[in-house]
Amino acid sequence: MLDLIYISHLHRGRQKSLAYAFGLAKAFSAPLSLLPSSKLGESDWGPMSIWSPSRKTEQGMPYASILTGTSKERFSLYLLGKPSQPAKSNYQSYQIIQRLVDLGLPILWIPYDYCFKHIQNIWITNNGPGLTDHRLKHLIGANFLPRVFQMTGHSLTRIHWNNISYIPPKTGYFFDFGSPKLALELRKNDINLTIYPIPSTGTRLTTSHFQGLSAAQHPILFLPLSTESSLSLAKTVYCTA
Repeated sequence: MLDLIYISHLHRGRQKSLAYAFGLAKAFSAPLSLLPSSKLGESDWGPMSIWSPSRKTEQGMPYASILTGTSKERFSLYLLGKPSQPAKSNYQSYQIIQRLVDLGLPILWIPYDYCFKHIQNIWITNNGPGLTDHRLKHLIGANFLPRVFQMTGHSLTRIHWNNISYIPPKTGYFFDFGSPKLALELRKNDINLTIYPIPSTGTRLTTSHFQGLSAAQHPILFLPLSTESSLSLAKTVYCTA
């Protein structure tokens, strides 16, 4: 079962994305929890439940930390909102994203005040071992039945959902979402979500990568690959906020 965990931040702008988190939780029929970024990695402080589709969990009661337990039946998607003034705090976002990705945990980066929409058009930037069978990819496909696009040359071209495995793998790739050509392609195809797979053998995300990605006007899903089946969640996430 999918758990959605919204990372709350000290900056007010982060909370603007909480409405998107609620919309996504309802679409997935998944419980939604709140976890302050300052508490990431603290084994004695789990996420605070703020919404559950089944209403079986008492509202406001924390449950066991996702970061310190292991479960093959449940897996987590973290959500992080961008601030209204990115230049002041983007580096902290980069740290949080990189730490979670290093642990093999997917995280969705949401633009400031971005409204939830039915996910209709997805751009998958590259391929790698584990993408085709990833549980989160299957959930997105089953719940939204989206159209899928890949980059061919400098243009986005639509492919069949079953042909995701044919998307070329890339290492050391870089996308500048502030580029006018890329921005035009994204608007033309009405992309609502970019899936950014990160193979275990790929290039580590750098500040330059994040700076190009931070200009995106729609959510980006950082999806670590190949570690999903062997992930040990007992590892600690060290982040500061």
